[in-house]
Amino acid sequence: MTPLAIYACLLAMLSLLAAPSSQALLANCPLGCSCDDDTLEVICGEGGLDVLPIVLNPSLQRLVIKNNKIKTIDSSMQFYAELRFLDLSYNHLFNMPPRTFAYQKKLTELHLNHNKVGSISNKTFLGLDSLTILNLRGNFLDELSDGVFGGLKKLE
Repeated sequence: MTPLAIYACLLAMLSLLAAPSSQALLANCPLGCSCDDDTLEVICGEGGLDVLPIVLNPSLQRLVIKNNKIKTIDSSMQFYAELRFLDLSYNHLFNMPPRTFAYQKKLTELHLNHNKVGSISNKTFLGLDSLTILNLRGNFLDELSDGVFGGLKKLE
């Protein structure tokens, strides 16, 4: 085998090795979403998502999942401790367990508007030390526990 043929074979093998890793990155972006690892932003609009994805980049800083079918936020939030902006407006959210946002210490904006949230416990927003904007407009809030916003010291 000539040196040129060996070089071509090595180049072909390297490109095959690199292909699965780039495909794996693409596979982490749910259908109907736009995922950008450079800007650390994911936007999922007008989709059929019914749960918060857990396979996104854990360094994600901006997550927008509007107009989907998400009903609850659960422990999946723990995977996104670097979030600065979260928009879950126009979903079907009705349940936000205590400490839902315990890992989002850097989150500054949280948009939960136009969902079906009926009550919020005084432990739901624990951990949101940096939160300045909270949008709950258009929900079915009929009960707010005492001190529900007490830990949100930077809220404007």
